[in-house]
Amino acid sequence: MLHCSLPTPRSSGASAFLPLAAVCLTVLGCMDPEAPGNLVPGTVDDDPDLPSFEANGTKFHLETLGDPTHPPIVVLHGGPGHDYRCMLSLAETYGGYSLADDYYFVFWDQRGAGLSRRHSQASDFSFDIYLKDLEAVVDRYAGTRDVILIGHSWGGGYAAMYMNAHPERIAGAALLEPIPLSTALDKYMGDYHTTIFSEWTDDWIWFRQLVGQNDHETADYAMAQAFTTEWADYRHESLHPWWREGAAVHLFMDPVIEQHDYDFTENLHLVMPEVLFIASENTEDLGITLQEPQRRVFPRSRLEVVPNAGHYDIVWKEAEKTVAFIRTYLASLDLEG
Repeated sequence: MLHCSLPTPRSSGASAFLPLAAVCLTVLGCMDPEAPGNLVPGTVDDDPDLPSFEANGTKFHLETLGDPTHPPIVVLHGGPGHDYRCMLSLAETYGGYSLADDYYFVFWDQRGAGLSRRHSQASDFSFDIYLKDLEAVVDRYAGTRDVILIGHSWGGGYAAMYMNAHPERIAGAALLEPIPLSTALDKYMGDYHTTIFSEWTDDWIWFRQLVGQNDHETADYAMAQAFTTEWADYRHESLHPWWREGAAVHLFMDPVIEQHDYDFTENLHLVMPEVLFIASENTEDLGITLQEPQRRVFPRSRLEVVPNAGHYDIVWKEAEKTVAFIRTYLASLDLEG
């Protein structure tokens, strides 16, 4: 019998997509693809050794880096439905220095995403529920201190959602090519064309059936294949690593964002610290054309551009340049431990 071995989620050499393992599992049948940890890495419910945090009726994959007495930074990954694996590059050491030397990082996989607990009902996903999740994380790891938020893509919009609800809790924020912070700001998005779902209509229905049957392993793996090369092509970026997609999050949260009016900007004029925006030079939809007007919803903001980079490059391939911008920005803030 052919033996298949999968990389562990925390292996730095682990493949982002596990294509060879998938061939072993699905074609040769050497393991049950529905068994936790075979087709995709197991969640915190499957692996008790994964660091985790329970709140608001769910269980998150979460880890911290740095001294908890230092100013707290909560990191918000993109998606919704991706995970924080590539965001760990923001705490790497560059030129002998890591932001984790001076700040307390909280990395976490959001509801239903990455290695966090899976949910199968649409009622488990909404803006209000996501806000309560983030409130719980901030309250647990920042305590009574003001918090710094770093959010990428959807995570930047998620950060704005929290800042809109709690402008008084913000010590600083770095928004890395965030989505439009309101439906009205969609008009500033650059033109782009993608056919990622052109052949996926039937599969989208299939994903929904799998999620409804609690077969999240198969749904998550199939969803990951949809987000490989084409997404990288139109956003002019290198492929980046992740642990596991959250198919249910895409099924239930994407329509909330795309089909309903939302506005995370009503109270952003009350955010007193300067807010840092970072854009990549090459991203067509969420790049400079969106971020330049978008940053003006804050009383004080600055925009930095990472040259020769695409959307995910700013938190992966070109993370050192992004960290340099963030380091300079954080040094300008009046922070307490």
